[in-house]
Amino acid sequence: MNDDNGTLRQLAQGFWSEFLRRRPAFPVSDGMFPFEPATRVRYIEVHARTYSVWRARAIKASFSTEDFFRACIRVRAAMY
Repeated sequence: MNDDNGTLRQLAQGFWSEFLRRRPAFPVSDGMFPFEPATRVRYIEVHARTYSVWRARAIKASFSTEDFFRACIRVRAAMY
């Protein structure tokens, strides 16, 4: 496990930043996930693709998938 938490945090922040820019727009009243089925499917697809790209970058930087996942949770929690 790589212990460079700053780099891991930057990778997780990069994931969330890119995902939030690319995700489909939906009403704020829906909350964190879109209610409309087609929009929800698109949202999940964008999330999965973006996560896969950033996870690969984290692995290339010698972090485990689990480390990256946990970092993403911490970054997202800090956003709210």
